[in-house]
Amino acid sequence: MPDEKSLLLVTNRYPFAPGEEYLHTELPHLAEAFDNVAILPLMRAPGSMLDRSLPRNVTVLDLSVQHGWGSRLALLARGALARDLPAEAQTVKQRLYERYFAARTSALARAARPHLEDYLREHDVHTIYAYWFYVTTSVAIQLRDSVPGLAGVPIVARGHGYDVNEAASPVRYLPHRRALLEAVERLHPTADTITARMQLEWPEYAHKISTRRLGVVAPGQPAQRDNLGPVHLLSCSSLHPLKRPELIAAGVATSRRRGHDTRWTHVGEGDQAQEGRFTRAIRAQGIESAVTRAGQLPNAEVYEVLRDPQYTAFINASSSESVSFSMSEAMGAGLPVLGTDVVGTHEILSDKKNGRLLSADPSPDDIADAIDWVAALPLEEYRALCEESARVCGALFDPEEVYTVFAQDLRRVERS
Repeated sequence: MPDEKSLLLVTNRYPFAPGEEYLHTELPHLAEAFDNVAILPLMRAPGSMLDRSLPRNVTVLDLSVQHGWGSRLALLARGALARDLPAEAQTVKQRLYERYFAARTSALARAARPHLEDYLREHDVHTIYAYWFYVTTSVAIQLRDSVPGLAGVPIVARGHGYDVNEAASPVRYLPHRRALLEAVERLHPTADTITARMQLEWPEYAHKISTRRLGVVAPGQPAQRDNLGPVHLLSCSSLHPLKRPELIAAGVATSRRRGHDTRWTHVGEGDQAQEGRFTRAIRAQGIESAVTRAGQLPNAEVYEVLRDPQYTAFINASSSESVSFSMSEAMGAGLPVLGTDVVGTHEILSDKKNGRLLSADPSPDDIADAIDWVAALPLEEYRALCEESARVCGALFDPEEVYTVFAQDLRRVERS
C-alpha cells in the first residue's frame, strides 16, 4: 500500500498487562494519526492476557519468548563471545552488561522478524516508535537494519527513567548509548533535567534530544479535601528498592511517635523478597494498624482511590525518577505531594506550593516534618495546595495537547 502510513510501536509489554498502562491513553492519538499501528511487545509476561480494547486499526504482533533466569544466563553466555565493545565499557561488569544486552537484542530481533515480515506484506511502516531508550530501541534498530521492508525507516525513542538514568542501573551504567543515539532520528526524555544532562554528555547528538512529556488523564477531584483529621498518606508504586517504601514506613512511624495519628495506604506490589522486606519493615516500626495494603490495582481502580477524599497527601520517596507518572496523576486528583528532589521531580513539585520537595536522601525525621507540616496548615492554605497540584497537572500534562502534537510529529518524520 504505497500511500499508507503505518506506525510500528515497540514496547516492553503493552498491550499485555501489567506494564506501560499510560500508553493506553496515548494509543488512540497514534491510531488517529496513522492509517495503521502495529504494536510489538517484546517482554510479554507468561500467562498475561490481552483484556483491553484497542482501536480497530491496531494490530498486535505477539511474540513467544522466554524471559526467565535460565534464558538470561544463556544470553549472557552467548554474549560472552561478542568482541566489539563500546569504548565506554571500562569495567568487567560493564563489559558483561554490554555483551548480555547485545545477545538479548539479537534474540528478540530474531523472534520478532517473522511476525514483522508477515505484517509488512500488507502494510508500509513509515515510522518506528520505540517506547524505551533501552532494549526496545536496540531491537528496533536491529530490525530496521535487517528487514528489507524497514530500510531507512526513522526511529523515534522515548526516555523515561531507568533507560536514560545511569543512577537507576544496578551497575551505574547503561549499554550501547552512543550506538543508540547514532541510529535514532530523535530521542525524547520525559524530563528537562535528563534532556539537559544528555545534551551535555553527548554534544554531537544534542540536536536529536528534546523533552516530550507524557499526558495524564486527570482522575478528577473530590468535592472537597481537608486536613482537619489525621493525615492519611497515599503512595502508588512497586516495592522495588529504588522506591524506598521502607523509608516511608520509617517516616510514618516517626510522625506517629510524635503523637500524630498518621495513616498510610500503599497501592502496588513487589516480588517475594520485596514483599517480605516491606512486611518486616512495617512490623519493625510497629505501625501495622496504621498501614493499609491495597495491592496491585487496575488503573481505573487506582483513579477511584486517588479521588477518595479521605487521603490528605501523596508521598513518593524514590531515589530515582524522571517525572513520576503516579505523582502527576495524584496532582490531577488535587492531592498535595511529598516527594524527593531526584532527577525531574522539581520540574513539577514546588516546595510549599503544591506539597513539600524533600532532599534527595531524606531522613525519617525529614519525612515526618513534611507530614506534620501538612497537618498543621490552616484549612485555606491546605486547599490552596490542592488547587495548585491540579493546576500544575493540567498545565503540563494535558493528554489531548501533548499526545495529539506528538502523534502528528511522528507522522511528519521523514524517511532517510
